[in-house]
Amino acid sequence: MLIHLAPGTKQSTECCREFLEDLRRRGLSDPVLAVTDGAPGFIRAVEECLPASLEAAVPGSQSSEHSGQGAGTQPSRGEGGG
Repeated sequence: MLIHLAPGTKQSTECCREFLEDLRRRGLSDPVLAVTDGAPGFIRAVEECLPASLEAAVPGSQSSEHSGQGAGTQPSRGEGGG
C-alpha cells in the first residue's frame, strides 16, 4: 500500500524527517512496524518521528547485510529490543 509519495534526491536525515513529518501532519499515527531499506538517514528519521514504532530492515538491505539482521529477526526497538 502506498501511503505517501514526495519528490527528493537525498536520503539525509533532514529530508527523511520532512517526509515523515508531512505524513504526521496529514494524520498518520505511529505504525506498529516501520520497514526501512537500511539507509542511515531514514532510520534516524524513523527513530525521531515515529518513536512508538518498531523497526526492521528489508533483507539484503544495507542495514541487514552489515548487522546480520533481516526479516524474521527481532526489531531494533520495543520489548526485548535495543
